[in-house]
Amino acid sequence: MSKPHALLAEFFFYILPTGYWSTRMLPEGTALLGILIALAGAAKALKGRRYPGLALLVFGLLWALLSRSSSGQAVVAGLAAGSIVLALTAVGALRVRALWVASVSAAIGAAHMAVSAALGLPGLKDSPHDFYGAHFQKPMPPDVYDRLWDGNQTFWSDWLQAVPNWNMGSGLALIGLVGLGLAFRRLGIVWIAVALCTALPLALHPAMGDVDRIGVHFWLVVALGLAVLIQMPQRVAEDPTPERPAPARTELPTAAAPTAAADVSRMASPGTGMR
Repeated sequence: MSKPHALLAEFFFYILPTGYWSTRMLPEGTALLGILIALAGAAKALKGRRYPGLALLVFGLLWALLSRSSSGQAVVAGLAAGSIVLALTAVGALRVRALWVASVSAAIGAAHMAVSAALGLPGLKDSPHDFYGAHFQKPMPPDVYDRLWDGNQTFWSDWLQAVPNWNMGSGLALIGLVGLGLAFRRLGIVWIAVALCTALPLALHPAMGDVDRIGVHFWLVVALGLAVLIQMPQRVAEDPTPERPAPARTELPTAAAPTAAADVSRMASPGTGMR
């Protein structure tokens, strides 16, 4: 990526909610770094660099899960689901790579949940307590899941009504996701799945005022999509599709063949000395 394109990509990162929340002293900012490392590792693994890619994937997911478990588990779900869909539609080596990414992601997510439960650490299941218990300062209400169900019905209804009013935000989100599909083609399924799985932490924290903070990794994927989209013309210009070589022509002998035939005919004629 050229310097102008890199600067423009950084501009998108900072004008989207990722720019604000990455600079706050909150777990969302810390988790963003782990998510970015995990996405870079998954990209490397899917493109053929299996072991370096999987190492980055594991490190990034652990970082994100330890920073903010619900965001980390959402990325785990997105990588696993997207990679499984990719494996079902791919063939050959790409299918194997996608299964590796899905398996490793799911294993890290399951291991984190098991260790958190064994050690009594906050995990995905404790997110409703965090939300309805004033960040664990109050006991978890006995009807917390009824509240969560009712809260989600109200939240998603309000969210659908608010989306058309986001104007530039909605437009950039759509362009970024389309850019992922155009730039990565089939591999874009994985990144789009990661973005869509932002619904998981939002469902556990149904508050309209916290949409950008809780769903910040959605905007990280959008920023990546905008970055690769603005780079596409340069990539096409620098790496054009090679033309198919013309089939090799088989040259038939022209002069030698008649000469040899004439010699055989002359030798077989009477009076040439052939007996």
